[in-house]
Amino acid sequence: MKRHFTIDEEIFINQFVQHIYSLNVMEDWFLRRDYADKKEVILNLLNMVIQAHPTDGEITLAARKLGKETSPSAVKLLNKRKPYVTYGYEIADLPEKELGNCFLLLLTILSIADNRRRTTECKDGCNHWWHKDLSDEVIVQEIRQSFKL
Repeated sequence: MKRHFTIDEEIFINQFVQHIYSLNVMEDWFLRRDYADKKEVILNLLNMVIQAHPTDGEITLAARKLGKETSPSAVKLLNKRKPYVTYGYEIADLPEKELGNCFLLLLTILSIADNRRRTTECKDGCNHWWHKDLSDEVIVQEIRQSFKL
């Protein structure tokens, strides 16, 4: 992986998770990128998904919600013989026309898994900046400031 998400990109993705942005807005953001950057976005987003610890059921639910149960990206992520935490990075090697599906699927998985974690593991509060109210511009500015060195 050549580049990592900027804090603004991470905030943007987590704002989607908190339902501040729509899937269409996210897709437009992704499709404006060149092929190499799309692959990097997929790899970075997969890392976020892995950190959210989605269940197989949540991956299946995300694919079903998008009508992508048989897409190459869903098949790769749901392959029990090749667990996504080890082999999921293969989705970045899919043809460019499939990367849009990969992005939408990963975003949806992240949203489902992170919202579950927020309401179960973090229901009594936590220190995760991405669980703060990202619709509040003051909070977003505080997060940005905390990442400036």
